[in-house]
Amino acid sequence: MNKLLTIVIPSYRSSKILSKLLKTLPRKYKIIIIENSFDSEFRHKVEKKYSNVKVYLKKNIGFGRAINFAAKKIKTKYFIAINPDTIIYKNTLTNLLKAAKKIDIFGAIGPTHINFKKNKNKNFYLEKDKLNGPANLFQTKTFKKIKGYDDKIFLYFEDNDYYKKCNILNLKLYLIR
Repeated sequence: MNKLLTIVIPSYRSSKILSKLLKTLPRKYKIIIIENSFDSEFRHKVEKKYSNVKVYLKKNIGFGRAINFAAKKIKTKYFIAINPDTIIYKNTLTNLLKAAKKIDIFGAIGPTHINFKKNKNKNFYLEKDKLNGPANLFQTKTFKKIKGYDDKIFLYFEDNDYYKKCNILNLKLYLIR
């Protein structure tokens, strides 16, 4: 199992779309799913099929709290939080990790959702004030140190609140291609 990255997927009754996502993710990474519908049948099917996946059942604790719960279980240097309906392309995780290794400390790194126009700029990342939330890579230590997402925000805007916290603490946010 890879000791650099853990994949975290918060879910609420997303078993069909999540099954499609799991087929595309490399099995060398540990994957933590927080299933907010307490679907024990889903947990059984997934854990039987994928030895690298651990499913935690919760009674709808919301997106931010689900990510915070998973962060407490993570032992890798980085983790990526992915929505179940996100498409992760072949080189996305590699490119995110490559960027993370080049940047000493950051709040989050997100992949682009469209291609950068080719230009002469050699940088493959852009500094941003906030990112788009479907996939974010975090330094586990930094995420825990700033206490992750606000547990009081149940759903929607918890990522914006996190980005605001990063801006205040001067933790940079990056979009990579």
